Parts: sequence; C-alpha cells; structure tokens
Amino acid sequence: MSALINLPGVAGGRIDDVPFFNSVSQAIRLLSTYRACTGAGDHGAATVYRGDDGRFRCMFHRRCIELDQTIVYTKKDVRRWLVEWYPRVHEGSQA
Repeated sequence: MSALINLPGVAGGRIDDVPFFNSVSQAIRLLSTYRACTGAGDHGAATVYRGDDGRFRCMFHRRCIELDQTIVYTKKDVRRWLVEWYPRVHEGSQA
C-alpha cells in the first residue's frame, strides 16, 4: 500500500494506505473498502479517490503529467472512466 499526497478535495491533501489494483473490477471492489486505489504500468497511472464531498476523482498521469482528471458521482461512472483510461497504463502510444 502507498500514500497519495497533494490531493485536491481532501482536507490535508493526503490519503494513506492506498491499495494497488490490476483490473477495473478489482478497482471497483477496492473502492467499497478503501477511500482510494491506484493502478500503474510502464506508461502511466490511474488513480481514483473519494473527496471530502463524497464525489469520486479519477486521474490519469503519464510521466508526471496529468492527462485527465474527471469528477464523478457514482461507481458506475468510475467504472466507465476506468474502462477508457486504465488500459492506457500499458499502452505507450495512446493518450
């Protein structure tokens, strides 16, 4: 597990004990227990966390550059975002 820092929408900007995921379905399951989860590969990282306002924040980074940040209200919307963005952590030519 890791920690996420400098998070917009989180008092103190930090969430500790963040598990890693290897699939979209695993990420959705983890969000039932944890406030945040992250998955990474050779070509990027996808992170999802619940802000203090209850909304989910979905972020995709590649080489320390944020390529997408989306705020959604439901896990169904999180799943939709992950289906689009999570595969890119393993595909260097996309995004």
